[in-house]
Amino acid sequence: MLTIKVLYFAQLKAALGGVGGESVQLKSGATMEDLVEEVIGRHPEADGFRGSLLLAHNQKWATASTVLSDGDEVALMPPVSGG
Repeated sequence: MLTIKVLYFAQLKAALGGVGGESVQLKSGATMEDLVEEVIGRHPEADGFRGSLLLAHNQKWATASTVLSDGDEVALMPPVSGG
């Protein structure tokens, strides 16, 4: 089993009631995509962000196919705009 530290930002954090992060347990060999599915399973209100999330793995940009390791830190961020 893997323990992953997940951080939530911006509108996603707000949609989750201000929850800034949590620890998630996944099976060995899990990917970022598996993690996103687990998060949506825990927090159905996050489903609206599924197609637009920016993914960071240990403070570097990542893709859905990035394989996770025990103790990794993942950030899930919806795109933001501003002027």
